[in-house]
Amino acid sequence: MDLLLFIVLSAAMYYYLERIRSNKPLPRIRRLAAFEAIEEGVGRAVETGKMVFMEAGFGTLTRGAYAPMTMAGMNVLRHVAKLCAERDAKLQFGATGYEILPLAEGIVEEAYKVAGKSDEFSEDMIHFFGSGFAGNMSEASYMVENGCACLVMVGAFSTSCLVLLGASRRSGAITIGGTGRWIMMYAFGIASDFLFILEDIYAAGALASGDTTVMTTLAVEDILKYLVLALSIIGGLLAMIAVDFVSFIKM
Repeated sequence: MDLLLFIVLSAAMYYYLERIRSNKPLPRIRRLAAFEAIEEGVGRAVETGKMVFMEAGFGTLTRGAYAPMTMAGMNVLRHVAKLCAERDAKLQFGATGYEILPLAEGIVEEAYKVAGKSDEFSEDMIHFFGSGFAGNMSEASYMVENGCACLVMVGAFSTSCLVLLGASRRSGAITIGGTGRWIMMYAFGIASDFLFILEDIYAAGALASGDTTVMTTLAVEDILKYLVLALSIIGGLLAMIAVDFVSFIKM
């Protein structure tokens, strides 16, 4: 069984990489309402003169399952910074993890350079508010005091994110958020206007980056999901007729 999965995934990866080399189109990522809403949020910031505030969660690049969530957040930051630079919207990136500060600064600075507005970039756009609950409290206070038109939260989050989400609601800001941690989806489901559901954050990261390698990985993961789903259905049907699925696949 493990060999079958390995062969299928390897073949899928090879197929999509060959399509990239041949300049052939990759599978299209479906439209994400939450991703498209970012542009609306930036427009609201321009109209009101208030800021767009973004958070990427724990901000870790080294802690196992949380690192991909953080990278998805960084790719979304690239998109947010690009829109803010092009439309002269105020941007503030809040970090509660020190590891991503240099990366976030580089991403925002690059976005302003590409937009031809290097002189408008400031290191003050990226701020470390502290870690954990205290960090989210500081961010919430900053948002309320300075005014926020749009809050974007993509990454790995804990329960303390409710403080920031609540502050956004009280400020009347458009709230766009999601996480790859299923245990925290309730928070975003309750308080977000537009929601990224679990692996939607990786799709959003791929859309924001335009990286064909990332898109290939998503396509291969989808193939794996379909395969596992098919095997689950087959296993269920065999169980209904009293056939041991494990013994069946070993035949």
